[in-house]
Amino acid sequence: MTLVSRWLCGWLAVVACAAALAGEPASPAVAAAERSFLDLMDAGELAADDRLAIAAMRRSIAAFDDGNPDDGAPGRSCRDAKAPDASFDALREALVDCFVEHGNQLRFEGTTIDRGTALQLLHVVGVETKEVERWLVLVLEAWRRPVARVVASYPTGGLFSLNELVHEIGHAVHVSAIHTRPAYMDWPDTLFTEAFADVPSWSVHEPAWQRRHLGVEAPEAESLRALFGNVVLDVAWSLFELRLLRDPQADPNAVWTDITSRYLRIVPHPEVPWWAMRVQLVSDPGYMVNYGLGAILTAEMRARTVEALGPFDAGNPQWFEWLGGRLLRHGSELDTRSLMSGLLGRQVAPQALLQQIERCRPPR
Repeated sequence: MTLVSRWLCGWLAVVACAAALAGEPASPAVAAAERSFLDLMDAGELAADDRLAIAAMRRSIAAFDDGNPDDGAPGRSCRDAKAPDASFDALREALVDCFVEHGNQLRFEGTTIDRGTALQLLHVVGVETKEVERWLVLVLEAWRRPVARVVASYPTGGLFSLNELVHEIGHAVHVSAIHTRPAYMDWPDTLFTEAFADVPSWSVHEPAWQRRHLGVEAPEAESLRALFGNVVLDVAWSLFELRLLRDPQADPNAVWTDITSRYLRIVPHPEVPWWAMRVQLVSDPGYMVNYGLGAILTAEMRARTVEALGPFDAGNPQWFEWLGGRLLRHGSELDTRSLMSGLLGRQVAPQALLQQIERCRPPR
């Protein structure tokens, strides 16, 4: 404890006790005693820490002087915090007022103390305040964010299962890269979250990825056709859902048959409701659009990354830092539109996805 702290605690305790015996409110008496004591101390030679302590005490006394000297209550009140029509600025000011008001009326062992007195109680264990602060910083610095892990089981292998596993790893990469205020430590909207997870998973069907991780590779056109066959089905289900949302009275079998026969060249079977293979259509109406539109976003993100960093399917040491800083670190602070426009410098368009589908054609 510093010289000022030792003298001040003992001397003010005497003044407070004398005031209580005399029936005088303790807070005004202590405040008056503090002013006289600080004037006396200022006349001597003090260390830098002691001068900081005196300056803090003077600010506390000044705040007390601005309040009601009869009962020791602060001049401002936090009662406005309960006003139902309070504006945001008023609520913010009320929060500060409540912090000050209640902080100077803390109950402890049958009496009332303020924050300054509470801080001095640390000396009961014989530890300087600065040392306690140093300990707290050490604890915070020792804290490490948890490691995101993916737990999954696949009864059969193949590129489809690998694609799905890497998609889930993409989610782990995403959540690991979030670095923002606690209020935004969450996923952004579902559309972007699902679209980004496919940025690494689409690489599974690229020959460069297969050569590095499997030691073999499938013919490019066939491998990509396996990937984009599923992507196109998701696009078809997205179109199906959009049309039914626009016209809820439409026959879903007829709508699905029209889409699959016209665009996918599938033999029409209007008597079979095979559109219902996707449970999201029932459990989460509107969700399938995340996959169809998400494929367009995935292709845009992949194309922009290649443009900035070069190929990354077989690995690129800049990949995580570059995408993390531009897209992932924000958590839920930014929506899909803001993230994509910031990455691309323009609105999203389908051209990147169309270019990838063209690669599915076998070489002539």
